[in-house]
Amino acid sequence: MVHVKERFEQFIALCSEEYLTTHANKGLYKRAIKEIEKGTTVHYEFSDEHVNCTLNDGTLCQLQDRIDKFLCSCPSDKICKHVIIAILYYTQTEELVTEERKGDFTWLLALSAENICKHFSEVQIDEVLFRLHYPEEIETRESGFLAIKLKEQNIEVTFEEEADFGSSTCSCKAKESCVHRLESLLRYRLAHHVTDMPVMKVDVNVSMDVVEDCKRILAEIISFGLAKLPQGICDRLEVLAIAARTGNLPNLERGIRGLHGELDLFFKRHVRFSKETFLRRLTEAYVSAIALEKELPVEQMKQVIGRFRSKYYTIPRLELYALGANPWETRSGYKGITYYFYALEEKRIYTYTDARPVYYEDARFQFAEQYRKTASWSGGMTMHDVSKSHIILRNCKVNRERRLSASEETLAIMLERRDIEDMQIGSYLVTDWRQMGTNVSLALFGSKQDDILLLQVKKIKHIHFEQATQNLLLTAEDKDGNTLDLTIAYTGELANRIRHLEKSRELRNLHDFYILVQRYGTVYYPISFLKGTMLTNIKLDV
Repeated sequence: MVHVKERFEQFIALCSEEYLTTHANKGLYKRAIKEIEKGTTVHYEFSDEHVNCTLNDGTLCQLQDRIDKFLCSCPSDKICKHVIIAILYYTQTEELVTEERKGDFTWLLALSAENICKHFSEVQIDEVLFRLHYPEEIETRESGFLAIKLKEQNIEVTFEEEADFGSSTCSCKAKESCVHRLESLLRYRLAHHVTDMPVMKVDVNVSMDVVEDCKRILAEIISFGLAKLPQGICDRLEVLAIAARTGNLPNLERGIRGLHGELDLFFKRHVRFSKETFLRRLTEAYVSAIALEKELPVEQMKQVIGRFRSKYYTIPRLELYALGANPWETRSGYKGITYYFYALEEKRIYTYTDARPVYYEDARFQFAEQYRKTASWSGGMTMHDVSKSHIILRNCKVNRERRLSASEETLAIMLERRDIEDMQIGSYLVTDWRQMGTNVSLALFGSKQDDILLLQVKKIKHIHFEQATQNLLLTAEDKDGNTLDLTIAYTGELANRIRHLEKSRELRNLHDFYILVQRYGTVYYPISFLKGTMLTNIKLDV
């Protein structure tokens, strides 16, 4: 009984206002305080396993040495005001004899990665390993318990000295092991320089027959050459792409479909066919097939295989500086607008894309209409405002390719936009144009990222409309006199804007500004002009 009382008083010493409101709520805490002020009293009896707390109104609570171990005679199955009253009344009326001490929680640091994996699902491990890439300050308190608070999420997890995951509690009130338990544990371990992380398993149950077929067909394309290829090769690639999907080979399927699209342009003698793009796609698909036959580490094999659907993970906070918005449409019948943001803490570019297929009879997607619509995030901003903003997103969802998801659970908070000249854009900013050719990053496996650059520009030296391609070429010049051709590709919906840009005096008179561009091979496509706090989306605002 003495042991129970000692453990109970250690628990009571942990029960600060913040602890109780985190694990219950502010309203219950205030109601319990008022009930005690009105004269509610509690009588305590210690048994071998728990503490019987009898309130003067006849309510009986059974408490132990953990916030989630309680019983109450009232109908509530959650923490109720009677439980809070029993805890608070003890702190006010009893003299606690607990000694100030720090418990021994070294078992949390001694756990092996394999042991941690036993308590959590692969989905939970995958999510938390992703979230660890983002900063999250933790706050710890130690007594007979270790309380770890994830400050940005306002979540608190407590662990006992006993090496038992089952005895941990979380303020999210999940009864089973939750992601917060795992995240708090791993962040605590990282704070103590323990970097042994759980390892995700990878599904390598792929069809090697498809891999062999892929290598054979690609080798035929290489041996025949473009000039002698029969048009039937496109049908064979379509069948191979379907086989890759059923064979659990998402990256290989995408590569084959991309190659099919390039060959289709070639046979149609389309002006947009690119030999360089065709060779790149061919090389990537063949190298991927070879890599699938190798014994690779888990992470590399995951990259080679890829995923059919990208997973999104909730991030507590992202501070984003908008860089522009770019409308686009594909030959396969999709239209959309991609919005670009620079994340100040991560120093990486994030994107949000609003897109849909338009090959259905009644489907429509008007750039101007979608650009002015209200954003899917809560906060009441339009996408026009978002594209020129400096915002904080709370509770946002992000995937591994740094794409943002539309979610009403995400709150967008507008900040005062700073001058682009004062922003530290890092490796995306190009001030010496002669170095651009040496900074091309190659990624054979995994999802491709837009190659986005921010160019420091002196002026637009020349504007020229190409009749053959219907493209508008802007010749930009930097402070050292180096020039670069920027291509605005023609689409029917943007015809009027292209004609306006061709005759624009404002564009010719613009000096000392920045241009956000997308680089595809050796072609540069401008997205937006930036100067000071002003931003102009070239295809949407002009």
